Parts: sequence; C-alpha cells; structure tokens
Amino acid sequence: IEMRSPLLLLLLLFSLLQLCQSCDLYVSWNSKNNSTDCGSKENPCSSLGAALGLLEKAIIQELCIEKAPDGFEFELNWRSLDFQGRNASIVYLGENQVGFYSKDKGFNLVVRSNTSLRIRGIRFMFPVRFHANGGKSINISSCSFVSFESVPSLLLILMSEEEILITGSLFRCDEMCLSIKTLPNAAPHAVLIEKNRFESKNVTISVEMISPLTINITGNSIGSGGQISIQRILNNDWNQRVTVENNFFNHSDLSLRNLHGDSIFFFTVSNNSGLRFFTMTGETMNSLVAKINRQKATWMTLPHTLQDSQVIITRSSFKTFWMPRFLLGSSLSIRNSTFSGGNIVGSTELDTLSHFKLYQVSTFSRNLILRGGYVLIDRSNISTFNVENHGSKLFWIQKSTFLKGFNMSIREGENSLDFENNLFVGPIKISSTEETENLWKFRNSTFLSRVRSNTYSEDESIFFKNCEFLGELSGITLFGSSFERPSNKYNSNLNIDNSLFSGNRQPKGSGGSIYTNGFGDISIHKTMFSNNTASFSGGAIFVEGTRVAYRSNGNTFINNKAGFIGDDKVVGAEITEISNDSYYFSKKDSPSLVIPTAAVLTGNTIVCPYLTHVDNKKSMASMIFACSSCSDGTYTLTTGNVTNGIYNNPGCGVCPYGKNCTDSQQNVIIPGNIWCQKVDDALGCMQCPPGYCPSTEHVWTDFCAGNRTGPLCGGCSAGFSSSMTSTNCVPNEKCNSAWMVLFIAISMFYLMFLLFSLGETTEWKTFFFVVQCYPLITKTNPIRVISFFFFNFQSLSGSVSGWDICIASDMNTKKKLIIKLGFTLLIPLVSGILFVIFLSIHYIRKRSPKLKNEEENATLLISEDSSERIMAVVNEPQKDAQRDPFRSRCAKGLMGGMLLVYTNTLTLTFDLWNCRTMPDSSSRLYMDGNVDCSKSTPFSFVAFIALLFFPIFVGYVRHLLLSRQHHPTARRVLVVLQGGYKKKYAWWESYSMARRLIIVMAFVFAKDSILRHYLLCIICLVFLCIHIQLQPCRDRSGNVLETIGLSCLSLISITALVKHENENVVGVAAYLESVLILIPLATCIPVGIHHSQVTKRFYRWIRNKRE
Repeated sequence: IEMRSPLLLLLLLFSLLQLCQSCDLYVSWNSKNNSTDCGSKENPCSSLGAALGLLEKAIIQELCIEKAPDGFEFELNWRSLDFQGRNASIVYLGENQVGFYSKDKGFNLVVRSNTSLRIRGIRFMFPVRFHANGGKSINISSCSFVSFESVPSLLLILMSEEEILITGSLFRCDEMCLSIKTLPNAAPHAVLIEKNRFESKNVTISVEMISPLTINITGNSIGSGGQISIQRILNNDWNQRVTVENNFFNHSDLSLRNLHGDSIFFFTVSNNSGLRFFTMTGETMNSLVAKINRQKATWMTLPHTLQDSQVIITRSSFKTFWMPRFLLGSSLSIRNSTFSGGNIVGSTELDTLSHFKLYQVSTFSRNLILRGGYVLIDRSNISTFNVENHGSKLFWIQKSTFLKGFNMSIREGENSLDFENNLFVGPIKISSTEETENLWKFRNSTFLSRVRSNTYSEDESIFFKNCEFLGELSGITLFGSSFERPSNKYNSNLNIDNSLFSGNRQPKGSGGSIYTNGFGDISIHKTMFSNNTASFSGGAIFVEGTRVAYRSNGNTFINNKAGFIGDDKVVGAEITEISNDSYYFSKKDSPSLVIPTAAVLTGNTIVCPYLTHVDNKKSMASMIFACSSCSDGTYTLTTGNVTNGIYNNPGCGVCPYGKNCTDSQQNVIIPGNIWCQKVDDALGCMQCPPGYCPSTEHVWTDFCAGNRTGPLCGGCSAGFSSSMTSTNCVPNEKCNSAWMVLFIAISMFYLMFLLFSLGETTEWKTFFFVVQCYPLITKTNPIRVISFFFFNFQSLSGSVSGWDICIASDMNTKKKLIIKLGFTLLIPLVSGILFVIFLSIHYIRKRSPKLKNEEENATLLISEDSSERIMAVVNEPQKDAQRDPFRSRCAKGLMGGMLLVYTNTLTLTFDLWNCRTMPDSSSRLYMDGNVDCSKSTPFSFVAFIALLFFPIFVGYVRHLLLSRQHHPTARRVLVVLQGGYKKKYAWWESYSMARRLIIVMAFVFAKDSILRHYLLCIICLVFLCIHIQLQPCRDRSGNVLETIGLSCLSLISITALVKHENENVVGVAAYLESVLILIPLATCIPVGIHHSQVTKRFYRWIRNKRE
C-alpha cells in the first residue's frame, strides 16, 4: 500500500494497535521452574490458545486468566486437553467468571499419570467431560456449567483412584447437570459435591456405581423438580458409601435404585429440607445399610425386598411411607419419627433372621407377617397394626399407643408375646391355630376397647397384670378351644391379677367386663370390677363352657348391673373356687351373684346396698345371692352382708311412726321436727327443739336445718355461730359485737318505761302477757318478731329473713342462752343497783342535822271508788315529785322488771337445765345436744326450782308491803302489784304469774307436740273462763282488754292445733294467727298510752321547762 500522507499512516497504525488490545484478556503462568509469576498481565488474549497448549504439554504448571469484563466469553478451539505427569491449574484471578465456548458443542479433559487438576472461576457454555485415569485429584470451584444439550453439563468418568471436589459452582441444564460414573474394575474413588446450586427440572445429579465409590453430597441447593439419582449397576465385592445431608431440595426428589450385590452399600441421608419424594426402588436390595436421620419428606418408599440389609430411620417425618414387602435376614429400625398421614397399609413379611423395631414413632400403620425374627415397638403411636405370626419367638411392645386397632393371628410355633405399659385405644383381636403354643403377657397397660380372642390352641396362656379396662367399649371376650371342640383338653388359661375393670358395657350379650366360653383355666386375683353392665347376664363376669376351672381370690365387685341375672358374676363352671372376694351389690330384689352349688366358698364378703339384706337361694345347680328390700311398714338401717362366710342379716324393724316410712330408695323418712339416732341398727327418735330440724318430712340422715349439726342439731357447723335472734347458725364473718348495744338499749328502754310509771295499768299487763305467751303457743311466724322486743327471746325460732344477729364468733347454743338470760335480768339488776344507791344516799342525808325529813307528812289513800284513779297524794299536786323520792321509783322498777321478765327468765333457766335422755341412753341438754348433762353443774336447776315459787314470793312481798303502807317506797311497789285490781282481787298479780308458769310448764315439759298443743289449748280456754267469771280489774276497760287478749290466745292455740293436724291449712292458719295477734296489740297499746297519761305528763314537763 502506497501511503502519501504521514498522518494517514499514523492513524492506520493506531487502529491496528486498538484492534489487538480489544479482547481485554490477559494470561500468565507459572513454568516448571516458576521463572514467571502468575498474574503479570503481560500476554494479551491472543496468547491464551498457545498457553493452553503449553499447559497440556506440561511446559507450564498453572495457567492464570485475568482482567476480563463482565460476560466475557472466549472461543476454545481445542476439543480436548490431555494432562499427564504434572499438576495443572486453570485459574481465573478476577472477580467475575470468564466464559469459554466451543463451536464443537463439547470439551474433554483427560487427567492421567498422577496429575492434579484445578479449575476455578471458569464458565463453560458447553458440555464438559472429565476422564480421570490415573490422576491424583480434580478440584472444580466457583465455576459455571451451562448447557441445554441432551448430554450432562458435567460428566465425570472415574477409572482410577482420584479425589474429586466440586464446590461453589452453578449447574444449569435441561436434562442432566452432573453425572458421575465409575468403570468396572476401577480403583476406589472419593467424590465431594458441596455447596453447589443445581437448576434442572430433570435429573440434577446422577451417580452410577460399578466400582468402589465414596460420595458425599452436602450443602447443595436442588432446584424445583430436580432429582438426585443413585444406582448400583453390577454386583461386585466392593463396598460403597453415599452420604446425602444438609441439602436444600426445592420440592425435588432423592432416589436410590437397583442396589444389589454381596458387598455392603452404606447410604446415609440426614437433615435435608424441602424433599418431596424419597424413594428406594427395585425388586431386591441386598446388603444395604441405610441410615436416615432428621429427614422430612412428603413421600418415602423402601424397596420391595430388603435382603441382608439394615435400615435405620431416626427423628424423621413422612406423610406417606411405603415399607418393604419382605424383610429377609434384614433389620428395619425406626426411632423418634412421625408418619403424619396417608400411610400405605400393606403387609411386610419378616423371615427368621429379620428384625423390626419402632422407637418413639408417631401414627404408624402397618401389616406384618412374621416368619421368625423379632419385633420390638417402644414408645410409639400405632394407627392400625395387623400381625400374622408364623413363628416369631419374640414379640415385645412397650410404652406405645394403638389408636385404631391391633390384630394378631398366631399360625405356628411356640411364641412369646410381651406387651408392657401400652395404651390400646382401638379394639384388640388375637387368635391362634391348633398347632401353636402361645404366651401372651399384658402388663401395666390400659385398654379403652375390648380384647377379643378366638383360640384353637390347647396351650394358650393370656396374662393381664396391673392393667386397666376403662370405658364402655373395654373388656375381655375369649373363646377357647373347647368352645368349638368340646372333647379337647383345656390347657389354655386366663390369668388376671391386680387390675381394674370400670365402666365396661356389653350392650348385646353377657359379661360386661369378662366373657369366656370354652376357656380352660380362669384365675382372677385382686382385681376390682366397678360400674360395669351387661344387657343380659353377668354385669361383670360371665363364664360358661364345659370342663372349665374357675378360681377367684381377693377381688372386689362394686355397683355392677345386669339386665337379667347376676349383677356381679354368673359362673357355670364345673369346678369353682371362690375365696376372699368382696361383692358390693348395687341392685335390689335382683340376683347379683350366680355360682355353682358345688363351689368352694372361703372368706368371701358380700355387701348389699344400703337399707337391704342378703338373700341366698339354693337350687340343684346354682347358688343365687341377691339383696332384698324391706316390706312396707318396715325398714332397715344396715347393709346386709356376708363376712368370711358368716351371714349378718339383722332383719327389718317396724317403722317408728306406725306407717310406711321408706321411699323408693328404701331411705327412712321421718316427720318434720323429729330428730333420730341410729342405735343398734335401729332408729331412736325424739322431738327436735323448735326450729332446729326441718318442718316437713325428710330423710332421717338430713335432720338439721339452718347450718346446724350434732346431737339434737344443738350445735353449729364449723365456721358458723349461733344467732341471737333465731335458731339459725350464721357464718362467723357476719358476727359483730356491736349488736350488743341493741340488746342493752332495749333493756334501758323498758327500765325507763317502768321507772316513770308508764307500765302500771292493767292494759299494759294484758299486752305483755299476750305478747310473751304467743310464741309459746304457736310455731314460727313473722309476727313473732314483735315478741322479741317484749322480752321473750324464745320468740324467734327458725328463720326470719333479715333477723339473724350474731354477736360473737364460734358461739354455741349454751353460751347464747346464758347471754340471753343476762340481757333479760338486766332490768331488775339495774333497778336494784339504783335502789341500793339511792337508799344509801337517803340514809346518809337522814343522819345530817341540817336536813329534815319531808316524807313524814305524806299519806296514801287507797280509794274504792272506780271513778278515782289508783293513787292520790294528799299534799298539793305540784309537790308530788318531791313527796315521791327516786328510790321509790327504783323499787317500783325492780318489782316491775321482775314481773316483766319472769316468763323469759323461767323459759331460759329451764332451757339451761332441761336435759333429755337420748336414744343411746346418754343425757344431753335439750337445747344444746353437744352438752353432756352428766358433766354440767346443777346451778340452772336450782334457779329453775326457785322461779317456780316466784308467784308465792310475789304474794308474800305484797303481804309485807301492806303493813308498811305509810312508806313511799312501799306504796309505789303496791301500786305495781295491786293498783289495777279490785280490792277483793288484790292478790291477782300472783295468779297472773302462776298463769305464765303453767303455760311455760306445758311448753317445756310436754315432749310430744300433739300433747303440747292440746294442753295449751285447754289451758288458754280455762284462763279465759276464769277471767270472764271473776272480772278482776278495777276498770271496765281493763276487763274488756283482758278478755280480748285471752280470747285471741285461745283462738291461736286452736288454730295451731288444727295446723299441726292438717298440713293443708298451714297457710290459712298462719294468716289467721297473724290477724289474731294484731287485735290485742291494736287495742291495748292506745288504751294503755291514754291511761298512763303519757301525753299529759309530756305537756306538763314542757311547761315546767318553759317556766
């Protein structure tokens, strides 16, 4: 080219230089002598091909590539490189991979003669094949193999003993990403595939083993739809090991196929996640040792046949699980694993040398055919387990749960089957053939479903020890060999020891807990049968069949029921020995125990239901024990029983009240207000204190009301105290001592009432007499609350809503009576104290020379004229207060208080002394049955006797005062005693006290309530007639009001009598009583206020204050 311009020549040279540098790829190497450092960046990309040739010829040892832009690809012209004799490396030093591509769609690398090949950071855009034939190792790291051909992206063909390491690389393909093949007669290889990423929808990793190989696949990511496939091609004498662990399967699979041969294949799978299908396929796998640990998969399949193999599955979880069809000289062990659903139920057959083990496995469901070998199941949950045993010598299940069912059929041989600490939720079916000898042992297990057995074996033994059969579906049903073939011997036996049968039910047959037919020797020891039922016979046990021996010892039968006969047991055996059994019959008038007449009974105990007795009827074939109820009009309080063969039947007693006294449950019913006590298997009854017992008919054991308890219901239950205002017992937390102020205030009110001459007229005396006697005549009524305020603390017996007042915690009835007596005597006590004080002051003043006695000029005029009032003072009215000293008022208050509280004092004193002889001959305080009278002091008795003579004492005091009428104090007291009566009936106050005494005596001494009501009715009528005849009051109004009061009391007593005789009129009678008691209250109070001149005195007091 002819160049005319130097400028144009320079431009052409610059363009050629830029063209040479445009690939931006530099190569360097280390030679044999390391004369050149790798990474010098001196040779342009055009020297890469020559450098590869130098690497192949071993002129250089390490080829380095660097400084390539992103996505750089270099065309590789060589189809193959063959390395021999030296270690070789192809290393990219940059941060990104450098890509190789080839027009020939493939590239071969051959490693020979102790060569170690290292490849790093290369992206191969075509299939690569490594032939390892005599090399030391191949190390591939941080590379990419991208190919969408039908051949593997990377194919490793292993011929000699090399170590292969593939790590940190990317495989992307359509068909197969990585394929590893070993050639026949090759030396052992070791392959590590670690932390790579595979993206394929087909086979991701394929391993074909013909020669020895150890391969470890760990920490890899398997793309969606991918698969790791491992297969053994030919039989050989080399052992192989495959480990697959800690990989991430994105809904991809792991497959182990066609393993056979005499050498051992070790296969370990652990901690892989996202696994979909985990399969071991093939007709037969020989010499497989598989360990599967901490593995989860949707589907797992074991091969059809495992021969001379061992499979261990631990801490794994599978939704669907296929077990082998045959285990031939193999062992399958599953530990701490879960099979959550969809388990494939087939059959697995074990031969003589095979073993099947389950440890802590959840929801496992399988069928087993045993031909020798042994089965061990420990702490597992089994859904359905079907076993066909053809001679397994050892079958052991412990601490496991069978959810749906357990079926075992024994076909041949001598077999031992041990079940310990298991829970059987589903039904259990066991059977055996005639050619077998079997020993079944169930220990410390719980059965929620029935155990059923059909045995043809003449040597069948079934043991249950420390077992529980709970619920309606549980129990035992056994059919022995003599059931089908009566001529057979009965060497089979059933032994039950120290077990529990509770709530079992046989809805269509006999034997609620145990039914046996044709089962030879039956022994039941120390076992409890409770609440079991059968629709026909034998609520707990039904035994039938010929030549059956039955033995029973130390068992307990409680509340079992049968629809026809034998609530507890029906035994039709030929030889029966029953000793030390305890029967608690639940049904009345129905045979509960049916046993052969020839049975040997030793030391048995039979206990009937409450209120029944034992009947024993003997027939030609059977002894029938039953419990019988008492006939109408009779009762029993005992439980009929047979103890150690001795009958204890006290019989039935006559009802204590002359009529049918039992209900449908044979409980003794007693009338209201009656308390009963059991004495020598009979009832001793007596009248209950008012308000202590229920007022209506009740079962004799429910005899107390208002939280009361103890003999005669005299005490309060724990945590309760006696109420001051009723017979109830109230919780301790409601007690408050501040209520004492109320009782003291009532006493002080009446003290003022008496001191200031407000209660001296006959109207008030009539009022107090009616109100105080009313609660002694009739039963509890809300109107009786009024009597409480007029010093009759007996008035509130029973429950009056809102009037339960408690003043101290844990206060018993006796203390309450003493406190009531103290409040009652407070009025006369305070009056007496004031009288003594003012009398002492009077004598002190009388001895003083400066004071004169102003009382000598006062005289008392007792007028007979009815127009005049009770008392008149001769001196001027304005000096009346001075002529009537306060000590006279105190003396009047003392006498008036004694008259006012006499009724209640008499009643309370009697209550503190009144002792009754109990049915058990002990002496108890009637109002507090907890007090033993033999240990109490006689003080209350002495006081009561003294009060009996109080009416005479009142007459004697009146006689003494008449001789001292000139004294102001005597005059005041005489006004209280005789001021309202005519002269010839001046003694009438003593008669009035005698009336109170008679009513109280009738109330407390008449023990029978009917007698009491009749006496009180007669007494009230007699008092009414006496008053009408004599008319003792000075004023006509006093006589009329007294007549009204006595008439009302008489009518109330008649109403109370009718109410007691006829309960149908209780409501009407109570209403009538309320009306009758209101009549004297409505008449006496207004007239009494008027005659007491309360208004006039109050007006005079106001006027004096103003002046």
